[in-house]
Amino acid sequence: AYNLTVETDHTYFIKGANSDLDGVWVHNDCFLDMPKQKVNSASVGDIVRTPTTHPDDFIKLKGGKNFKNKYTGEIWSESHTSHSDKNGEWKVGLKGNAPEVRRKITIGKSDGKIIKFDNK
Repeated sequence: AYNLTVETDHTYFIKGANSDLDGVWVHNDCFLDMPKQKVNSASVGDIVRTPTTHPDDFIKLKGGKNFKNKYTGEIWSESHTSHSDKNGEWKVGLKGNAPEVRRKITIGKSDGKIIKFDNK
């Protein structure tokens, strides 16, 4: 058994040793069953738990703008843009801080997929 992650694809095919037809389809582990998984230690393309998909994982911070993940301490805010996901985006701050314009992780609202890291 092997434990590996393919950075660029969520699902991929591992071909068999003797034929291009033999092999198995594999997919990277989603973090949907792992509430303590930090977004800051995940990779682009990973699917993570968000305030939309798992609201019980989050508490709303004073001021009502940001959310804090109860398990990881990461600070999330709802983006006012939808550049990368038609349903909108979440922004997660780096290293326990609130998201900043040039220091954040962008996550799609439609599927919880990590889209990009800015200045990680």
